[in-house]
Amino acid sequence: MGQIVGIDLGTTNSLVAHFGPDGPVIIETPAGLNHVPSAVAVDPTRGLVLGKAARDYSKVDSDAAILSVKRFMGTENTFFLGGQELRPQDVSSMILKELRRAAESHLLSPVDRAVISVPAYFSEVQRRATREAGEIAGLKVERLISEPTAAALAYGIDKPDSDEYVLVYDLGGGTFDVSVLEMFEGIFSVRACHGDSHLGGDDFDEAIFQWVVQRANSRLDAKKLAPEALPKCRLAVEAAKMDLSNDDSTTLRLEGVPCDDGSTVNLGIEVTRENFEKLTRELLEKTGACMTRALAEAKVAKEKIGEILLVGGSTRMPMVQAYLRDYFGKEPNTSVSPMAAVALGTAIQANLLETEPNMDEIVVTDVSPFTLGVAVVSDYAGSTRSGIFSPLIHRNASLPTKVTRSFSTTHPEQDTVEVEIYQGDDPLVENNIFLDRYYLGGIPTGSEKPESLSITFEYDTDGILQVSAVVDSTGKSAGLRIDSSKMKAVGGGLLSARSKVDGFWEKSLSSRTLADLVEKVESSLENRPEDERAQLAARVSAARDAIDQGDNEKIELLIVEFRPLAGREKTDG
Repeated sequence: MGQIVGIDLGTTNSLVAHFGPDGPVIIETPAGLNHVPSAVAVDPTRGLVLGKAARDYSKVDSDAAILSVKRFMGTENTFFLGGQELRPQDVSSMILKELRRAAESHLLSPVDRAVISVPAYFSEVQRRATREAGEIAGLKVERLISEPTAAALAYGIDKPDSDEYVLVYDLGGGTFDVSVLEMFEGIFSVRACHGDSHLGGDDFDEAIFQWVVQRANSRLDAKKLAPEALPKCRLAVEAAKMDLSNDDSTTLRLEGVPCDDGSTVNLGIEVTRENFEKLTRELLEKTGACMTRALAEAKVAKEKIGEILLVGGSTRMPMVQAYLRDYFGKEPNTSVSPMAAVALGTAIQANLLETEPNMDEIVVTDVSPFTLGVAVVSDYAGSTRSGIFSPLIHRNASLPTKVTRSFSTTHPEQDTVEVEIYQGDDPLVENNIFLDRYYLGGIPTGSEKPESLSITFEYDTDGILQVSAVVDSTGKSAGLRIDSSKMKAVGGGLLSARSKVDGFWEKSLSSRTLADLVEKVESSLENRPEDERAQLAARVSAARDAIDQGDNEKIELLIVEFRPLAGREKTDG
């Protein structure tokens, strides 16, 4: 059995961590980075490119690059890359394979198991898609852990005797989560969670971009921009946003932005921190509404919160920290890096699963992020009607949980029952989210009254739902037949998906391996003796030419040449 790692699969950046002799540590990539940008692209010559290279490539050809795929997990959206149709979990699996490659290179041993983080507010469908992405990447997903819970683990690993309430504020690139946890003598218990799976740093970027379009007037018409212009614009906007975390103003520069008519746009617009904060205040208030609801459902007054933990790169914005300071009347805790906290926590959870003696006093409990139930025929507003939502598992129920409720057929001759599963809190299913549909067969007929059925929902620690049913009169299990609608985005061909992803992977592995080695050598040039720099710079340039030309024979030779220069001793594979 191979080693187990913890993975933070993020919207913007992803990280992998391992629990070593001195605790959890972030694993560097073969290129010497502590994260992998969550980007995938296909270059006609180089083939599959990942991470920073793919993010850079999106400026050149946006149609051949995929960014922020996490926002599409669990949906039926598909992408076309290198002539192949890919689902969100297929794309995510490529990022996971890159993280796995980094871990195996660092640990010098196979890695085939992982704990993967998901936003606390991810639905069951999104969680299933994440698990499937891990399986496509060749990993056995031992556990899915909510990102805020993982961050709290990273914070509390050195505080086993702590007794306090902790609020985790997780604002990433594409999702927002807030969780209220109780820490007591090594027990990490989630009391409540809330969030928005479509609120994150990307939305702050969009607010700036729309403002720039308005300010630029005729100089920048978003409708006339070429498709490849948008990624270039968004990267420039993101860079300006990051500048504003350190400076009161910055110049957002758009240079050589292509338009449909063949012309290009070049402009520079000053953006002040004050303007930015006014533009995005509404987004910040949305996070505040989620916090208020989570605290109410946890039945914890904000004054009782002992620590506010920051998670996600977007929490580095001064306005976020100021907002939390005003809300709680205290400084947020930054003792654990917001970028690394989740990955470190996943490594701790992975180690807990290994039952190491020094970790056996820590217990982690999580909650259901949503209410789950079925559609029934029942009384509503004084009349009997179909489409009434009957909850079985309520939001913020402790996991794992198992709930059984009795229902009946609508008439004695009914031998099959259609069970529709919904997620939400509205009394009418039409206002909730449809998840799945089951058909229960084998129900006896011919009696004078409808048959009674016991339906069981079992929700595990990963937030994955299992449904079973028993005919009460016979004690026999009813036959379950799944006819998914929403869930058809997940499953159905693991082997074919893995074969497709592996096909992309293997064809370009050599060029990516060399690119990593070149990146590491190039980053070390300034620390090399002066007489080596010019020679190494020339060799780096020649290696990049070989990669751009797709010269596989030369690439293999250069890998051997560059590995000792980069300090690597093991072939990446």
